[in-house]
Amino acid sequence: QPPAHAVLGVLEMVIQRVIQLKHLLVKWNPPKPEVALEMVNLPGKPEVPFPWEYVSLDDILVDLKLPPETVDIPVPRYFKENNAATLKLRDRVVSSYMQLKHGVSSMPLEVDVDLDPPAGDLTLEQVMEIIQRNERGRQGKFRALAVKQEQDEQTRLANAATFVYMPDEVATGHIQRVYRGYRTRLQIHQDRIAELEFLGMKPTAAGLASAARVQSELEETARRRKTEQMEHEAGYVKALVDLREEVKRDEGPVIRDRLRQERHLWVTDKIAETKAVPADLTGFYSEKYPAMPEPEGDEGGGGDAGKKGKKGKDDKKGKKDDKKGKKKKGAAKEEGPPEAPPPLQQVQEVTTGMFEKVVRYRGEWMGKDESYNFAQAHDAELAKRVIRVDVEAELRDTVDEMLKQNLAKITAQLSGPAKKGKKGKKGKKGKGKGGKKGKKGKKGKGGKAMPGEKLEKSGDLKGLGPDEMLALLIENKLVVDYRPRKMKDFIGGFTYLGSDKQNGEPGSGAAAAAAAGPDGK
Repeated sequence: QPPAHAVLGVLEMVIQRVIQLKHLLVKWNPPKPEVALEMVNLPGKPEVPFPWEYVSLDDILVDLKLPPETVDIPVPRYFKENNAATLKLRDRVVSSYMQLKHGVSSMPLEVDVDLDPPAGDLTLEQVMEIIQRNERGRQGKFRALAVKQEQDEQTRLANAATFVYMPDEVATGHIQRVYRGYRTRLQIHQDRIAELEFLGMKPTAAGLASAARVQSELEETARRRKTEQMEHEAGYVKALVDLREEVKRDEGPVIRDRLRQERHLWVTDKIAETKAVPADLTGFYSEKYPAMPEPEGDEGGGGDAGKKGKKGKDDKKGKKDDKKGKKKKGAAKEEGPPEAPPPLQQVQEVTTGMFEKVVRYRGEWMGKDESYNFAQAHDAELAKRVIRVDVEAELRDTVDEMLKQNLAKITAQLSGPAKKGKKGKKGKKGKGKGGKKGKKGKKGKGGKAMPGEKLEKSGDLKGLGPDEMLALLIENKLVVDYRPRKMKDFIGGFTYLGSDKQNGEPGSGAAAAAAAGPDGK
């Protein structure tokens, strides 16, 4: 589904940009007073950033009137949904190897440790001491319960002894007073609930049943939507294969003729200009796709190269000055200008790609009329547009190869047999030299081994595939299962005094704003 793919691409770029900003915040986090040592921040020099993973943003949230939950970043669900089949296959393979090697279907990483393990080898005296301690504790609890029951009985008898006789009218009045108070409190409670339900501040019984029904319907709709998305994705992948053949059959000849005509026209122009047949199509691509202009820093390098090419006394004087000022230049290079924080809104590769995807989405999908596409299946025309690029690249390679062969044949026909022999000899010499250079290159490559290369070439691991290595790791209990964990399981909270602790100012930050109240008093 191209719309979902476009949104997914933008989402991934947004995630990359958020991670980049987090790294910048960590890198340029100002140092705390207790770690701003003289050896780090020397007097008279700019402040050196202190990388710290826990960036305090409470002051900024207070200024923007935002709650702490704003900085909570949820983990996208598509991380697991898009790789569900791969993860399921991986878990099944690992479980089967665990069953084969250890006889269990899972080996969790966190092993349940019994805080009161059974005793080991104990002597008879130690066993008797443990039994006596437990029996004394049981008897003490029994005596405490008996004493409490006796005290309660004495209190009840004392209250019964102080009973005062009262007339029936007085007793009836007391009973009515207690009952009327109870009935009034119950009526007030019911009236309060009815008022809250009327104002919409408390759900009704019917509302709770309706909410449960709506929640179940939402879950069922989400499952059905995921199933439809999977079916549409499979249909889109299949359509790419089918439409590729259709595009090659219907549009392939037209594309091939256009590519061939462009190259033939270029070759004809080159032959008319240079009176020679070009050997390949390098010049055609350099003219059609010119190189991007070099950055300004390279211009300075070109100027230096031009100065070096000059001859005369000025060149000698420059060399002498360079020799004299080597130490000064080295010292200046060591110090260098202090690094400044980059602007947050500068143009980067991620932001540029994000903008291009947004523009493309607006042009293709925002104003598109999909009233006919009720099932939200793929668009055949847009799918052909995606396929057309690959088909054109494939045909371009084919046309280039055929044209190179034709150019080689024309060159061979125009050149004589003697020239052919000379060129062949030169080619042989060149091949010999190239072969020698290749041997030297091989010697240079075999200098330093990569990490783990010796272990791979050893007798135990030589020739093992990924499955065999996985089985070996499971056998040595290096690969184990994981228990399901979620971000909400971590114990922690928002640091309301982060800025106060970092800046050493007790009267600032979110805590001071909360203590001041809404009026700032």
